Amino acid sequence: MGVKGLVVVGGRLLVYQRDQHTANYPLCIDLPGGGAEATDDSPFYTFQRELLEEFQLKVLSKDIRYVRRYASQQYPGKYSYFPVAVLPEGDRSRVKLGDEGLKYSWLSFDEYLSSQDLAWLSLKNRVTDYLKTQKA
Repeated sequence: MGVKGLVVVGGRLLVYQRDQHTANYPLCIDLPGGGAEATDDSPFYTFQRELLEEFQLKVLSKDIRYVRRYASQQYPGKYSYFPVAVLPEGDRSRVKLGDEGLKYSWLSFDEYLSSQDLAWLSLKNRVTDYLKTQKA
């Protein structure tokens, strides 16, 4: 079970550039998240842990405004989750990049979705799915 999701502050998304040593998608733009470490880790716990590791950012359950389950593309019969956390403006200044990735940035939804080859198509599709729920 894996989790990749959005952290939104002031209408902007937290993203980071993967380093060149990663096996999958080196130097691409990525969203926060990762895999569960134990079989009983919940999607929320996994997302919370990954945000702490990757950005020293704490997310609470009340911050989650959306979550959707998708069939895993890598592991047939398993699932991945896409949560969206909306945090207060003050949290933007508390972000500190951990040891994964080269740099982080805050992008608008349009900037992220138009990032051509740099962002994973499957994650862009999930962002688009989320945006559709916001316009309904």
